[in-house]
Amino acid sequence: MMSRQSKLWRDKGGAVGLLTHPQKNTNGSKDTYGSRGKYGLVKRGFTLIELLVVIAIIAILAAILFPVFSRARENARRATCQSNLRQLGMAFLQYSQDYDERLPIMAASPVGWDNLIAPYAGIKVAANTNTSPMIFQCPDDDTPRNSPYSFGNARSYSVPAPNGGSTGVATTKDFIIYTGKPLVQIIAPTSTLLLVEQPSNSNVFGSNSRAFSYNPNMQLSMSASTPVVPALTTPNHFDGWNWLFCDGHVKWLKPRDTLGPAGSMSGNPQGMWTVADND
Repeated sequence: MMSRQSKLWRDKGGAVGLLTHPQKNTNGSKDTYGSRGKYGLVKRGFTLIELLVVIAIIAILAAILFPVFSRARENARRATCQSNLRQLGMAFLQYSQDYDERLPIMAASPVGWDNLIAPYAGIKVAANTNTSPMIFQCPDDDTPRNSPYSFGNARSYSVPAPNGGSTGVATTKDFIIYTGKPLVQIIAPTSTLLLVEQPSNSNVFGSNSRAFSYNPNMQLSMSASTPVVPALTTPNHFDGWNWLFCDGHVKWLKPRDTLGPAGSMSGNPQGMWTVADND
Protein backbone atom coordinates (compact mmCIF):
# COMPACT_ATOMS: atom_id res chain seq x y z
CA MET A 1 0.00 0.00 0.00
CA MET A 2 1.31 3.41 -0.99
CA SER A 3 1.94 5.65 1.97
CA ARG A 4 0.45 9.11 2.28
CA GLN A 5 3.88 10.74 1.75
CA SER A 6 4.53 8.70 -1.41
CA LYS A 7 1.10 9.55 -2.80
CA LEU A 8 1.71 13.22 -2.11
CA TRP A 9 5.09 12.99 -3.84
CA ARG A 10 3.45 11.47 -6.94
CA ASP A 11 0.45 13.79 -7.06
CA LYS A 12 2.51 16.95 -6.70
CA GLY A 13 5.03 16.03 -9.32
CA GLY A 14 7.98 15.10 -7.15
CA ALA A 15 10.34 17.62 -5.51
CA VAL A 16 9.45 20.42 -7.90
CA GLY A 17 5.78 19.97 -7.21
CA LEU A 18 6.27 20.07 -3.48
CA LEU A 19 8.16 23.32 -3.80
CA THR A 20 5.54 24.93 -6.03
CA HIS A 21 2.42 23.57 -4.30
CA PRO A 22 2.25 24.42 -0.64
CA GLN A 23 0.97 21.71 1.66
CA LYS A 24 -2.17 22.00 3.67
CA ASN A 25 -1.92 21.98 7.39
CA THR A 26 -3.79 19.35 9.33
CA ASN A 27 -6.52 21.88 9.97
CA GLY A 28 -7.11 22.19 6.22
CA SER A 29 -5.56 25.63 5.72
CA LYS A 30 -2.61 26.24 3.43
CA ASP A 31 0.82 26.47 4.98
CA THR A 32 1.73 30.12 5.31
CA TYR A 33 5.35 29.00 5.51
CA GLY A 34 5.63 29.96 9.17
CA SER A 35 9.30 29.80 10.05
CA ARG A 36 10.14 28.48 6.58
CA GLY A 37 10.94 30.50 3.50
CA LYS A 38 9.23 30.16 0.15
CA TYR A 39 11.44 27.23 -0.79
CA GLY A 40 11.22 25.44 2.50
CA LEU A 41 14.37 26.96 4.00
CA VAL A 42 14.28 27.86 7.67
CA LYS A 43 14.64 31.58 8.35
CA ARG A 44 16.57 32.68 11.44
CA GLY A 45 18.72 35.61 12.67
CA PHE A 46 22.32 35.68 13.82
CA THR A 47 23.09 34.11 17.15
CA LEU A 48 24.94 36.09 19.80
CA ILE A 49 28.06 34.01 19.27
CA GLU A 50 28.02 34.70 15.53
CA LEU A 51 27.68 38.43 16.14
CA LEU A 52 30.58 38.37 18.60
CA VAL A 53 32.73 36.52 16.08
CA VAL A 54 31.98 39.13 13.40
CA ILE A 55 32.77 41.98 15.80
CA ALA A 56 36.03 40.31 16.80
CA ILE A 57 37.05 39.91 13.15
CA ILE A 58 36.29 43.57 12.44
CA ALA A 59 38.32 44.63 15.50
CA ILE A 60 41.30 42.53 14.38
CA LEU A 61 41.18 43.99 10.86
CA ALA A 62 40.97 47.51 12.28
CA ALA A 63 43.98 46.89 14.52
CA ILE A 64 45.94 45.71 11.49
CA LEU A 65 44.85 48.44 9.07
CA PHE A 66 44.85 51.56 11.25
CA PRO A 67 48.67 51.62 11.66
CA VAL A 68 49.01 51.10 7.91
CA PHE A 69 46.73 54.06 7.20
CA SER A 70 48.52 56.16 9.82
CA ARG A 71 51.91 55.41 8.30
CA ALA A 72 50.61 56.19 4.82
CA ARG A 73 49.35 59.56 6.04
CA GLU A 74 52.70 60.31 7.69
CA ASN A 75 54.53 59.32 4.51
CA ALA A 76 52.40 61.84 2.62
CA ARG A 77 53.22 64.57 5.15
CA ARG A 78 56.91 63.76 5.03
CA ALA A 79 56.81 63.96 1.23
CA THR A 80 55.11 67.37 1.43
CA CYS A 81 57.79 68.59 3.83
CA GLN A 82 60.50 67.36 1.46
CA SER A 83 58.80 69.16 -1.42
CA ASN A 84 58.74 72.36 0.67
CA LEU A 85 62.47 72.11 1.31
CA ARG A 86 63.27 71.43 -2.35
CA GLN A 87 61.37 74.55 -3.38
CA LEU A 88 63.17 76.58 -0.72
CA GLY A 89 66.48 75.16 -1.91
CA MET A 90 65.73 76.28 -5.46
CA ALA A 91 64.83 79.74 -4.14
CA PHE A 92 68.15 79.95 -2.25
CA LEU A 93 70.12 79.03 -5.38
CA GLN A 94 68.19 81.45 -7.60
CA TYR A 95 68.78 84.22 -5.08
CA SER A 96 72.51 83.49 -5.03
CA GLN A 97 72.68 83.74 -8.83
CA ASP A 98 71.31 87.27 -8.64
CA TYR A 99 73.59 88.35 -5.77
CA ASP A 100 77.16 87.51 -6.74
CA GLU A 101 76.99 83.85 -5.73
CA ARG A 102 76.16 84.63 -2.12
CA LEU A 103 73.50 83.17 0.12
CA PRO A 104 70.96 85.63 1.54
CA ILE A 105 71.48 87.38 4.84
CA MET A 106 70.32 84.82 7.34
CA ALA A 107 69.04 87.15 10.06
CA ALA A 108 68.55 90.89 10.05
CA SER A 109 65.88 93.43 10.88
CA PRO A 110 63.32 93.74 9.43
CA VAL A 111 64.11 90.92 6.98
CA GLY A 112 65.80 87.55 7.10
CA TRP A 113 66.48 84.64 4.80
CA ASP A 114 62.78 83.79 4.48
CA ASN A 115 61.76 87.29 3.36
CA LEU A 116 64.63 87.47 0.89
CA ILE A 117 63.99 84.17 -0.88
CA ALA A 118 60.17 84.37 -0.79
CA PRO A 119 59.91 86.14 -4.20
CA TYR A 120 62.03 83.39 -5.76
CA ALA A 121 59.53 80.86 -4.41
CA GLY A 122 56.65 82.74 -6.00
CA ILE A 123 55.49 84.29 -2.73
CA LYS A 124 55.04 88.06 -2.68
CA VAL A 125 55.23 89.37 0.87
CA ALA A 126 56.52 92.42 2.66
CA ALA A 127 58.76 91.99 5.67
CA ASN A 128 57.05 90.29 8.60
CA THR A 129 53.66 90.13 6.90
CA ASN A 130 53.40 86.63 5.49
CA THR A 131 49.83 85.50 6.13
CA SER A 132 50.18 82.17 4.36
CA PRO A 133 53.25 80.14 5.37
CA MET A 134 52.78 77.65 2.56
CA ILE A 135 56.15 76.08 1.83
CA PHE A 136 57.69 77.55 4.98
CA GLN A 137 55.74 75.19 7.25
CA CYS A 138 56.00 71.42 7.55
CA PRO A 139 52.54 69.78 7.68
CA ASP A 140 53.65 67.86 10.77
CA ASP A 141 54.61 71.05 12.62
CA ASP A 142 51.63 71.68 14.90
CA THR A 143 53.52 73.63 17.58
CA PRO A 144 51.39 76.61 18.72
CA ARG A 145 52.95 79.98 17.90
CA ASN A 146 52.60 82.30 20.87
CA SER A 147 55.89 84.19 20.88
CA PRO A 148 56.05 87.97 21.29
CA TYR A 149 58.40 87.89 18.30
CA SER A 150 55.68 86.48 16.10
CA PHE A 151 55.35 88.71 13.04
CA GLY A 152 53.69 86.24 10.75
CA ASN A 153 52.71 82.61 10.52
CA ALA A 154 54.61 79.48 11.41
CA ARG A 155 58.03 78.79 9.97
CA SER A 156 59.28 75.24 10.46
CA TYR A 157 62.83 75.60 9.17
CA SER A 158 66.04 77.24 10.41
CA VAL A 159 69.61 77.73 9.23
CA PRO A 160 72.36 75.63 10.85
CA ALA A 161 74.68 77.70 13.06
CA PRO A 162 77.08 75.18 14.65
CA ASN A 163 79.85 76.21 17.02
CA GLY A 164 78.31 79.57 17.71
CA GLY A 165 77.58 80.06 14.04
CA SER A 166 81.21 80.26 12.95
CA THR A 167 81.49 77.03 10.96
CA GLY A 168 78.12 76.67 9.20
CA VAL A 169 76.29 78.46 6.41
CA ALA A 170 74.63 81.01 8.72
CA THR A 171 77.55 83.45 8.67
CA THR A 172 80.69 84.27 6.76
CA LYS A 173 83.93 82.74 7.98
CA ASP A 174 84.38 85.89 10.09
CA PHE A 175 81.06 85.23 11.86
CA ILE A 176 79.25 88.12 10.20
CA ILE A 177 75.53 87.40 10.03
CA TYR A 178 74.55 90.50 8.09
CA THR A 179 76.45 89.47 4.97
CA GLY A 180 75.42 86.42 3.02
CA LYS A 181 77.94 83.60 2.90
CA PRO A 182 79.75 83.26 -0.46
CA LEU A 183 79.07 79.90 -2.07
CA VAL A 184 82.79 79.49 -2.69
CA GLN A 185 83.26 79.10 1.08
CA ILE A 186 81.03 76.02 1.08
CA ILE A 187 83.58 73.34 0.27
CA ALA A 188 81.23 70.35 0.09
CA PRO A 189 77.71 71.55 -0.86
CA THR A 190 76.39 68.01 -1.32
CA SER A 191 77.10 67.19 2.32
CA THR A 192 76.54 70.59 3.98
CA LEU A 193 73.19 71.45 5.54
CA LEU A 194 71.36 74.59 4.43
CA LEU A 195 68.06 74.23 6.33
CA VAL A 196 66.96 72.01 9.20
CA GLU A 197 63.56 71.43 10.74
CA GLN A 198 63.03 73.38 13.94
CA PRO A 199 59.48 73.53 15.34
CA SER A 200 59.26 76.23 17.98
CA ASN A 201 56.60 78.56 19.32
CA SER A 202 58.74 81.51 18.24
CA ASN A 203 59.98 80.19 14.88
CA VAL A 204 57.80 82.35 12.67
CA PHE A 205 58.10 83.95 9.27
CA GLY A 206 60.04 87.22 9.33
CA SER A 207 61.47 86.78 12.82
CA ASN A 208 65.15 86.56 13.79
CA SER A 209 64.18 84.47 16.78
CA ARG A 210 64.89 80.81 16.05
CA ALA A 211 66.33 81.75 12.67
CA PHE A 212 69.35 79.61 13.58
CA SER A 213 69.85 76.13 14.97
CA TYR A 214 73.02 75.27 16.87
CA ASN A 215 72.66 71.49 16.58
CA PRO A 216 69.99 68.77 16.80
CA ASN A 217 69.56 69.39 20.53
CA MET A 218 69.67 73.15 20.77
CA GLN A 219 68.38 76.22 19.00
CA LEU A 220 69.93 79.68 18.96
CA SER A 221 67.90 82.80 19.58
CA MET A 222 69.06 86.14 18.25
CA SER A 223 67.52 87.82 21.30
CA ALA A 224 69.63 88.34 24.41
CA SER A 225 66.51 87.90 26.53
CA THR A 226 65.82 84.48 25.07
CA PRO A 227 68.62 81.99 25.86
CA VAL A 228 69.44 78.80 24.06
CA VAL A 229 66.71 76.24 24.68
CA PRO A 230 66.06 72.61 23.70
CA ALA A 231 64.84 72.18 20.15
CA LEU A 232 65.17 69.23 17.86
CA THR A 233 64.90 66.38 20.34
CA THR A 234 61.58 65.03 19.00
CA PRO A 235 61.80 64.41 15.25
CA ASN A 236 58.64 64.84 13.21
CA HIS A 237 59.02 62.02 10.72
CA PHE A 238 59.50 58.47 12.05
CA ASP A 239 62.38 59.34 14.42
CA GLY A 240 64.05 61.53 11.82
CA TRP A 241 63.95 64.90 10.06
CA ASN A 242 64.10 66.17 6.53
CA TRP A 243 67.28 68.08 5.74
CA LEU A 244 68.03 70.50 2.88
CA PHE A 245 71.60 70.50 1.57
CA CYS A 246 73.47 73.34 -0.11
CA ASP A 247 73.25 71.73 -3.55
CA GLY A 248 69.44 71.70 -3.29
CA HIS A 249 68.78 68.03 -2.58
CA VAL A 250 66.70 66.87 0.40
CA LYS A 251 67.21 63.76 2.48
CA TRP A 252 65.55 62.14 5.47
CA LEU A 253 68.04 61.30 8.22
CA LYS A 254 68.10 60.68 11.93
CA PRO A 255 69.76 63.58 13.80
CA ARG A 256 72.69 61.42 14.90
CA ASP A 257 73.52 60.66 11.27
CA THR A 258 74.21 64.34 10.52
CA LEU A 259 76.86 64.91 13.17
CA GLY A 260 80.01 63.29 11.83
CA PRO A 261 82.30 60.95 13.81
CA ALA A 262 83.45 63.68 16.21
CA GLY A 263 80.16 65.56 16.40
CA SER A 264 78.01 65.99 19.47
CA MET A 265 74.24 66.10 19.85
CA SER A 266 74.45 68.77 22.55
CA GLY A 267 77.31 70.94 21.32
CA ASN A 268 79.88 71.48 18.59
CA PRO A 269 78.29 69.35 15.88
CA GLN A 270 80.44 68.66 12.88
CA GLY A 271 79.79 66.49 9.86
CA MET A 272 76.98 67.93 7.76
CA TRP A 273 76.52 70.95 10.01
CA THR A 274 79.79 72.63 9.00
CA VAL A 275 81.09 73.83 5.64
CA ALA A 276 84.29 71.83 6.12
CA ASP A 277 84.62 68.51 4.33
CA ASN A 278 85.02 65.16 6.10
CA ASP A 279 85.03 66.57 9.63
